[in-house]
Amino acid sequence: MGIKSVDLVKGNKEEIIAELNKAYCDEWLAYFQYLSLATIANGRGSFQFADAVKEIAEEELEHADELAERILELGGQPIVIWDEVNQHANCKYPNTLPDANDLSAMADLIKEDERCAIGVYNKLMELTKDKDFRTYNLMMHILEEEVVHENKMMQFLGE
Repeated sequence: MGIKSVDLVKGNKEEIIAELNKAYCDEWLAYFQYLSLATIANGRGSFQFADAVKEIAEEELEHADELAERILELGGQPIVIWDEVNQHANCKYPNTLPDANDLSAMADLIKEDERCAIGVYNKLMELTKDKDFRTYNLMMHILEEEVVHENKMMQFLGE
C-alpha cells in the first residue's frame, strides 16, 4: 500500500490488523473444516453435498488470501503458526465433527460457522466504516459471500 493510502486510514491500524488476523484464522479453520467434511461425507446425497461444501471451502481459502493481502498492506503480519490459528480465531474449530453419514449435522455446523463469520465481518465493517474504505469494501465483499454460504446450508436443511 502506498504511503498516501496508508494516510487515508483514520482508524486504529493496530486494532484493524488484529481483527483482520482473527478473521484470517477463521477462514483457514473454515477451509480445513469444510474440506474435511466434504472428504468424509457419506451416504445418499453426499456427492452433491461434498461438491457444494468444497466450493464453499475454496471461497474461504480465497477470503484468507484476501485478508492476508490486506494485513500486509496495512503493515501487519498474518498469523502463520498453525498452533496459534485456533487460539486467535473468533469461530473456533470444533472438538469433534459430525458423523460421516449425518449430512444434516454437517450442514448445521457449517451454517453456524457462517453465522459466526457474518458477525465477524459485520463487526469489522463497523470498525472500519468511514475510517478505512479499502478494508470496509473488502469486508462487504466477504460478508456477501458468507451470507450466500449460510443460505446454501439453510436450503440444504430445508429452512
